[in-house]
Amino acid sequence: MKKVIIPMLLASALCAGLAGCTGNNNENSAVTENTDPKTLVGEQVERAAWQTAFSEGENYTVKTVVNADLTQDEHTVSETITLVYRYTADKFHFCISMKEGGKTAEETEAYAELGATEVSIWQRTKQDGAWSEWDTESYPKEIFGELVPLAFDLGFLKDEYANFAYNEKDMGYAATASGLTEMQEKLGRITEGVIDAVADGEAELSLGNLVLKMKDGKLAACLADLTAGSAVPAPEARTEPDNSAEGDETGPDDSGDAPGSGDSGGEGAPDAPLTGKVMFSQLFYDYGKTEVARPEGLPAPETEE
Repeated sequence: MKKVIIPMLLASALCAGLAGCTGNNNENSAVTENTDPKTLVGEQVERAAWQTAFSEGENYTVKTVVNADLTQDEHTVSETITLVYRYTADKFHFCISMKEGGKTAEETEAYAELGATEVSIWQRTKQDGAWSEWDTESYPKEIFGELVPLAFDLGFLKDEYANFAYNEKDMGYAATASGLTEMQEKLGRITEGVIDAVADGEAELSLGNLVLKMKDGKLAACLADLTAGSAVPAPEARTEPDNSAEGDETGPDDSGDAPGSGDSGGEGAPDAPLTGKVMFSQLFYDYGKTEVARPEGLPAPETEE
């Protein structure tokens, strides 16, 4: 079976010392890809309008940005990954941009079609101005959400109005302290998605702040501050799995061994804790306007066995 490329790219993108930026925002204009979610002024709404804002069934676009400033053994890495996700009822398009020093280091494109029982995904990368060949495979429909960890649906917050309060400083609805505690299990899907991106699923992140913003009766932005505290290697320090575990890529029983310790046979001091801050933001826009067209020349998908 081929490796699932999308989450691997999300997890490895923060290993390349990336840096990125977002465009300016006019708070009175419609939300676009260049809107700054921090300066966007969210609307104040009643409970019914809040629930309507999370209504499903419309095509839309989501832009996710993760900024991580992580330190381990006095080594600091500041990185950014951007994922633009266009969604319709049965077709999806993903664009992952990776930058270094303000210059694009790599671009990744993925297209997916959702069938009755499975999802077919085509993926390719662009380096030095040239696109690779499409890589393709089909997967069971029920695992589609696991393939793109940062493209989750926030609909689970539809009935959590009481756990948020409008905050003038944040220009949106901030989760209350008691709300963060009450929603801890539900909010795990946010932290787990970010963990998959910044530390290949092995970090420990705590959610300290969560802000939602509404615009024109729709969810327009989500911002979260997370704190890292984990004894896993910093992104640039990660290595390939020990060859002695060949054939077991997931390593479900390796929790007691530090990643990349295979060369030393497990000897040496344990990894220092990975600490730092992770900033997560999402923009939601082009409700009812997003269209996804099938790229030309796609090869027939291979089926996962």
